Amino acid sequence: MKSPQRLLNEYLAKTTPKAAVIKKYAHAVTLAACGLIVPSIWALFLRQQGIREAEPEWVWGAETLWKIHLGIAVLACVLWIIERPKKVSYLPVEPSDDDH
Repeated sequence: MKSPQRLLNEYLAKTTPKAAVIKKYAHAVTLAACGLIVPSIWALFLRQQGIREAEPEWVWGAETLWKIHLGIAVLACVLWIIERPKKVSYLPVEPSDDDH
């Protein structure tokens, strides 16, 4: 009898499309913008602490991080508007022989 994991792997190998049409650079830059959400929130606290302790480097660092995040977010928006979708192949999915 096949394990549930093996059955799931075989099902996914049969049903998963082999390629898709996506805006790959827009997706990548959007992922980068999402990755900067937590550091940008952390920069709020860094900036407040820099103002309280009169540390201009902390304030500058926080504001620089926000500018970078804003630039990446704007680039993502521009790419979503102007990039043409391209066909992208997925890596082949082979059912594993492991029965765990």
